[in-house]
Amino acid sequence: LKSGDKKQITLANFLGNFVYTILPIAARLNIKAQVNAPKSLTLNINLSQLNQLLLNLFLNSMDFIPLVRKQTGEIVITAYREKEAELPIKIEFSDNGPGVNERNREKIFELLYTTKKGGSGLGLAISKKLAEEMGGKLSIKDTIRLNGVTFLLELPQN
Repeated sequence: LKSGDKKQITLANFLGNFVYTILPIAARLNIKAQVNAPKSLTLNINLSQLNQLLLNLFLNSMDFIPLVRKQTGEIVITAYREKEAELPIKIEFSDNGPGVNERNREKIFELLYTTKKGGSGLGLAISKKLAEEMGGKLSIKDTIRLNGVTFLLELPQN
């Protein structure tokens, strides 16, 4: 999709709708999902690219959380604005899965690299590319919110 396909959105609404659509799948795996985002946070973005990126992160969490969680899995999506940052819109995608060990942190975004049984090595590589196409970047954040992994998506304001 080209940049002409951008749309002005309220991030809290978009993320809420995203979580609502994944809830049936998550619930079957005993995974709870929640969104923390201020209602005032708006963004001019390509919706299908953002949706695909979040879906890839969700599918990744869905595969890894059951490996370490016998009870409830958890996914938290937090959005906020850092006014002074070069890429001011931040979306953190956290889960309570096994996390990513230090030596795999850079490799997981490489095409065809996977640590997942039966994985293709496409999801995170595509997600990183989508982030770049939206003018942003995707990385792993050092502060781990739920003792799993936290991906940080940083985006321009428009």
